[in-house]
Amino acid sequence: FNRQEEVVLLHFTIEGGRYMLYPLNALQQAGGQFDPPRGSARGVAFLGRTRFACLEGGGALKLRNMENQATKQLELPHGYSSAEGLFQAATQGRVIVRTEDKLCLFETQSHRVINEITGFRSRYIVWSPDMAMAAISSRTGITVVDRELNQLCTINEPVRVKSMCWEERGVLLYNTPSHLKYLIVPPEGTGDRGSSGDAKAAKQQA
Repeated sequence: FNRQEEVVLLHFTIEGGRYMLYPLNALQQAGGQFDPPRGSARGVAFLGRTRFACLEGGGALKLRNMENQATKQLELPHGYSSAEGLFQAATQGRVIVRTEDKLCLFETQSHRVINEITGFRSRYIVWSPDMAMAAISSRTGITVVDRELNQLCTINEPVRVKSMCWEERGVLLYNTPSHLKYLIVPPEGTGDRGSSGDAKAAKQQA
C-alpha cells in the first residue's frame, strides 16, 4: 500500500504471476466501476511514492510509474536471475529480491547489492510501523532485520509460524497453530520472547 498516493498494489501467483494497481481515489470517483492497470510479473513492490518494480522472467527488473508505464529495465545482480519474488524495502529506490534460499537488498540507482541473507527460504516480510525493522518469516522461524537488512535476531519454532504483525511500540506478535507469542528485539539484538496465551482462547476472546 502506497500511503502517499493512496494506491494499492496487488499481486497474484496465478498464470505465472499477475498484478493490479488500484488508485483508491480513482476507484471512488468511478463509483466502483474501474478497470485498474494490470500486467504480468513474478513479483511486484513499491520503490517510492511514484514508482514500483516488476520482476520479469530471465532476471529482468522493470520499473514502472503510477500509470503502469515502463520507465526503465535493469538486470538483477549475479545469482538472482532465478528470483521468485520481490518485497518492499524501507528506503526509496531499493527493493528486496527473493530466491529459493536467499534475499538481497538491491539498490536500483547504483545497481548495487547493499546486503544479503542466505540459508533459508523466506515466505513474506512484515515491516514495523516506523520501517526501522522487518520480520522475515520462514516456515518455522522468524529473522528480524533492520532497514539495511542486517540481522538483529533469529528464532526458531518446532511448528509452523502462521502469521505475524508489529505492535505500535515495536513488539512483534506472531502465532503458531496453538499459541499466540511475542518477540521483543532489544538494541543488542538477542531477542526476548514468550507466549501470551493459547491461540484458541485468544480467538474466542476476540
